[in-house]
Amino acid sequence: MDTDNINARVTYLIDDGSRVIHERDFHTVREAEDWLFETLKVAYRRGTDVLEADWESGGVGATLQLRVI
Repeated sequence: MDTDNINARVTYLIDDGSRVIHERDFHTVREAEDWLFETLKVAYRRGTDVLEADWESGGVGATLQLRVI
C-alpha cells in the first residue's frame, strides 16, 4: 500500500494466547470502519479510542483501536 495515502490504521490484538498485535492501514477512516464491520463484525463507534469486541466466529475476544494518522 502506498504509505503517502494512509490516513487510518486499525491495530488489533487477538487474545488467543499468542498476544500478536496486528496492524492494517487504510486510505480513509470510512474504509477502516467498513473493514472492521465486514471482516471483524465490529461496529466501531466514532469518538471511542479502544473497544472490546467478540468476533462472530468463535467468540474470541479482541481489543481494537482505530487511529487517524
